[in-house]
Amino acid sequence: MLEALRAEARRERDGARQLSEEALEVRGLLTHLADRLDKVEQKARALRSQSLRDPLTGLWNRGAWEDRLAEEAARARRYGQPFSVILWDVDRFKEVNDRHGHLAGDMVLQSLAGRTLQMLRRSDFVARYGGEEFAVLLPHAEEEAARIVAEKIRRIAADREVATRAGPIRVTLSAGVATWVPGEEALELVDRADRALYRAKEAGRNRVEVAPPPGPAEKAAAPA
Repeated sequence: MLEALRAEARRERDGARQLSEEALEVRGLLTHLADRLDKVEQKARALRSQSLRDPLTGLWNRGAWEDRLAEEAARARRYGQPFSVILWDVDRFKEVNDRHGHLAGDMVLQSLAGRTLQMLRRSDFVARYGGEEFAVLLPHAEEEAARIVAEKIRRIAADREVATRAGPIRVTLSAGVATWVPGEEALELVDRADRALYRAKEAGRNRVEVAPPPGPAEKAAAPA
């Protein structure tokens, strides 16, 4: 009788050991699977970030800009806090490419993008909007604060040459500033900044223009 009880105890012990080993194996498989999923998610995030970056300047691209603008506009509508937009464009950039070559033109854009990024706050957002045009979003920024930032961006272009393989190149830029007002759609805000940029071009370039409050206005053709 005693021997039978001992045998039964051994069987239960061996069965428990087997279950424990199987549980450890399952746990190991789950850990491995979790690690693989983490790596897949990291790669997916990296690919998404890469798809939203401008390959030339390393800045965000227009798609990322539009997403961020929509988020900021929604926040502004909810909390009633201001934000501003700056659109800036390199003056006579086609002449830079024609005279010095596209590689030199690319180096000009890279340099100006880097200078702009260095002077902005961490909360600010800058993107290559298209070609030689860039867009800056300034959360919590009233009109005068945004104008000052735009003027600083203009000066960092005008006051320092860009070193390129074709030699040093000096360029200027023009900028348009617009500040969100309650009830305004994000695209309307960008359109006002765009019209202000056009006015800066028409007024002689190398200057900053601030958009008036929303209202009827004609959109003039932009000079190069």
